[in-house]
Amino acid sequence: MNGWRIVPEGLSKTLLDTQTAAEALGTSIASISTVEEPLTSGAGFDQVVLGAVSGFLDDQTSRLNGIMNRVSAGIAATGASAQVFLDGDEQIATALVASTETAAATGDITQFQAVLNG
Repeated sequence: MNGWRIVPEGLSKTLLDTQTAAEALGTSIASISTVEEPLTSGAGFDQVVLGAVSGFLDDQTSRLNGIMNRVSAGIAATGASAQVFLDGDEQIATALVASTETAAATGDITQFQAVLNG
């Protein structure tokens, strides 16, 4: 027994649901920057408030990008490793899973896309 148990239909639904939720999160994150507009045009606000909000958003952008990279890498790695495993290559599937953290840190998921599109 290798420890892998994959139900393709369930995995596919889970990955699609997760991708949909991740896209919604990405849209929400992208809309956060619209908060600066009222601060630049609104009455009574000076550059100190705008500078503080802008600084906060700039600081958080890299963290939020990191989260989105990890979600994308997790989805892609799971799909690719499951596909390879179901095709009968447990060793490659294990190697793909092991490379997920590197992909998450860099945002480079091309190795997983190559498997999924190949």
